[in-house]
Amino acid sequence: MSVIDDALYADVDSEGNMPANMPDRILALFRHCQASGASGIVFTGSTFGRAVDKVRGEVDVPVLKPDEAMAEHVAARGQAISLVCTAKRALPVIESNIVQAALRQNRQIAVRTHWVPNAQAEMAAG
Repeated sequence: MSVIDDALYADVDSEGNMPANMPDRILALFRHCQASGASGIVFTGSTFGRAVDKVRGEVDVPVLKPDEAMAEHVAARGQAISLVCTAKRALPVIESNIVQAALRQNRQIAVRTHWVPNAQAEMAAG
């Protein structure tokens, strides 16, 4: 099943700042999924990674972020990478996930970030 709440994005500014109630709103979505019988949840908005981390332990099903496996893989293999994002506000979140994965693996990694303005609109336009 898919659960979409577009209002979450509307309440995050261009720098990725979220209102204080964002973790509670995301937890409500997680509880809805669990009550609906989900055996796991993949929360696909990288921008919301910090809020997901705050509440993922509050439900009895596994909750994954979309970039978690990538961050672990990159940290294990790379010394320097370029991170290219279509959403500017996702850059610091994903970069932090990569750096944290490297720290957990006792590795160092240099991350260069790049934002591609208008990429989402261009992709939608073909």
